[in-house]
This record gives sequence, C-alpha cells and structure tokens, in this order.
Amino acid sequence: MTKSKLIVLSAAFCLLFVAFAGAGAASRMLAQPTAVATVDIMKVMEGLKARVALEAEMKAAQEDFIEKFNDKKKELQGLQEQLTMVEGTSAYDETRRGAELKAYEMQAWDQFERARMQREALVNMEHMYRKIASAVDRVATSNGYEIVLAKESLDTLGNYKNQQELQAQMVTRKVMYSADTVDLTKQVIATMNNDFDNAR
Repeated sequence: MTKSKLIVLSAAFCLLFVAFAGAGAASRMLAQPTAVATVDIMKVMEGLKARVALEAEMKAAQEDFIEKFNDKKKELQGLQEQLTMVEGTSAYDETRRGAELKAYEMQAWDQFERARMQREALVNMEHMYRKIASAVDRVATSNGYEIVLAKESLDTLGNYKNQQELQAQMVTRKVMYSADTVDLTKQVIATMNNDFDNAR
C-alpha cells in the first residue's frame, strides 16, 4: 500500500469513528418522553369524605365555643346585675373587682380559643393537603406518570370582582389545557375516600 492510500484510509476511518461516536452521543442526549398527568386540587377537596368529617368536627367545636361563650356572658351579666344591687354598700368594691376579673378572663379566654381554633383549622388543612399529595404520588406512580401538574377548575372563571383578580388568575394558571384521559382527579378522590373508609 502506498503512503497516500494509507493516509486516505486512516482519514476515512477517523471520519467514520467520529460519525458513529457523535451519533451515539446525540442519541444519549435526546430526552425521553415524559408521562404527564393533571389533578384538580379543589375538586379533590370537594369530593373527600375526610373533608366532610373534618368540617363537621370544626362546626361542632364552634358550636361548643359559642355555648361556652354564652355561658360566660350570662355569668358576667349576672355579676353586673349583682353590682347594681349592691351599689352603695361595702360589698360593691369586691363585687366590682370580681366582675372586672371575670370580664378580663372572658376576653382572654375568647382570644385564646379563637386563635386555637384558627391554628387547628390551619394544621388540619395542611395535613389534608399532605394526604392529597401522598395520594397523588401513589396514583401517579401506579399509572406510570412521572409528573403531575395542578389544574385549576374552569368553574371559577367569571367569578371575579375586578380586572386585577382576573389577571392574577390568568398569570398564575398552571395548566391551560389537559385532556380528560390524563386527569387523575377522580382516581385520587376514590383512593383517599377508600383510605378514609378503611381507617374507620
């Protein structure tokens, strides 16, 4: 073989090597298709038995609070009536101090209980959201989805007080369109309601 043929053959071999190596690297760099689904969190919340039970508990706690508040209010009114009856006597100062103390106690109790109920509602809502996220994870994994996007319901469109609210909704909207075939909302509701029934 001549020297020039050897050089041409070597160059051709190098070109083939680079072409095959480049094609292999390019195929490795291409992204694989990703399975994406959606979930409407508000519809999930509306469909949960656990939410209904939680709301019933919160309503019972509020009714209990109102009953205790009214009892304390009646007690305070009774002390105020006593105060008018003992006006001008030596027992007036002691009754007045007792009524003032009860009023302060009632105010402190009222503030504490309201803050406690708000805190419990917040903790319960966060707990519910964590359960939803866990159920979405399980449903998505069992159905082969790798990403699940939060989808807002279109039912809220048209319920805006002003243009700023509408613009805020348009800007923060996460999903513009998704086919019903990739909507996991009903499956998540069914999974969570089954979990709720089984936990009873």
